[in-house]
Amino acid sequence: MSVSSPKYFKDLNPCIDAIIDEVGKKVVVAGGFGMPRHIFNGLYERALVDTEIQLTIITGMSINKPRASSDLEKRFLEPFADRVFGNLPDLAYLTPYKKQQLPKNIEIVEIFFQAGAFLGNANAQQNYIYSNFTHWLRDMISLGCNVFGQSICSKMIDGER
Repeated sequence: MSVSSPKYFKDLNPCIDAIIDEVGKKVVVAGGFGMPRHIFNGLYERALVDTEIQLTIITGMSINKPRASSDLEKRFLEPFADRVFGNLPDLAYLTPYKKQQLPKNIEIVEIFFQAGAFLGNANAQQNYIYSNFTHWLRDMISLGCNVFGQSICSKMIDGER
């Protein structure tokens, strides 16, 4: 397996193009709690349009920013959710995944579940993988992972990263 040099992208589409150019149309991407949601969403959107792409997303846990259903919940939940999720985008695949409406070329594999989130969802429960942090990398490689994603920051100092 070869590993490419890091590349920096200002726009999402060239990043998604580069991933597909590098690994082909069978994309098995893994990310934990710091998953790059923009990239995961971009891969998902691309696989919706191009059904030749076989996309498997392996994730620590698929959760979106919680939404309050009453004024009391809103006053309690919004400050917490804003602090934890900030301006992170929602996971585009989460709603169809929960409704068991993913297209055949897209599969989601979870390492952890939010308690009660997938009760009655046979697809999610059958694609659950138990793996602890000690064995996570080994398990991802055994599942055929060819893209690993992690959100990071970089700082420009005197024009250099």
